[in-house]
Amino acid sequence: MISTMEMHTLKRVLELEPNLRRGWTFPKTRRDWTRRPWAKPALQVALAGMRLQLPGLAADKLPKFGVYAMWVYHPLVSERLAGICRRAGVELIAWTVDDEPRMRKLVEMGVDGLVSNDPRLYKRLDL
Repeated sequence: MISTMEMHTLKRVLELEPNLRRGWTFPKTRRDWTRRPWAKPALQVALAGMRLQLPGLAADKLPKFGVYAMWVYHPLVSERLAGICRRAGVELIAWTVDDEPRMRKLVEMGVDGLVSNDPRLYKRLDL
């Protein structure tokens, strides 16, 4: 499987290897803004706006992209987004979740997969 933030890459991979499973990674970013203390207030506002808009964007784009999975930064995942992915037949993968209570909440919301830097957390989830 390949997952990318770049729409043109998804299209090109489909042309070159139509049988390769493709994923759409969201949001498109080049920096980890969570590591910049001065950016945190603006980041929280931006994430709240993206979380509200993402389900509509996914409902519009997922059928057009022909992807098997949507990889989403975990603060942007919502029950509504999970439902849209489920109806589109697209797996929802939440990244990068390093907090057990948050992992549990995401599973309850309906995510299909979790990405974490701490593999010990998976065992504690007992799924």
